[in-house]
Amino acid sequence: MSCSSAVAVSALDFDKVSEQVVMDVTDGKVILTSTAQSERIVPIMGSDDLYKKKAVVVTKRIELDMTLTPQRRQLYELIRRRNEEEGEGRAEGSDPLDKRETFELYQKFAALADLDRAMAS
Repeated sequence: MSCSSAVAVSALDFDKVSEQVVMDVTDGKVILTSTAQSERIVPIMGSDDLYKKKAVVVTKRIELDMTLTPQRRQLYELIRRRNEEEGEGRAEGSDPLDKRETFELYQKFAALADLDRAMAS
């Protein structure tokens, strides 16, 4: 993932920036939903002690078919095996990946989506 300098400079204008990544792996597909929220507290015009909060929310959804190439199938099988191994002792519906693992997979899947987009062009 790359960040242009215009985006990096404008991000300094915000008081709070947060991102949440949700990953769903089912039936040979990976669906990543990334939600970024930027908030800014600004004074209300005509008042010295009243402020309002402005927010921008951007949602990006990436869907990847993990059965398309041998490398993707291999990665998908690795995820499934790990999920089955770690899921045996967990409660139903719990997330088997921690934040670091989810972010690493998100980076890989985002790179795959960028590669797909470049090949389609």
